[in-house]
Amino acid sequence: MSEQLSSQLTRDEQDLIRFYRELPQEKQLEILEAAEYGVNALRRMRLLAGRPVEKGLFDPDAGHA
Repeated sequence: MSEQLSSQLTRDEQDLIRFYRELPQEKQLEILEAAEYGVNALRRMRLLAGRPVEKGLFDPDAGHA
């Protein structure tokens, strides 16, 4: 399966994977945590963007601080 996957990746993508695998495990986990945080934030923003918003809820002229 790895052989099939690597044939679908560009040379740059293969180089990045090779570089990542050569990093110390601590650095790999740090990168994974940062990526997971970013993906979760994106999912949350997409979820919130898809919800109907009450008019005036965040109206800057309504005096809400």
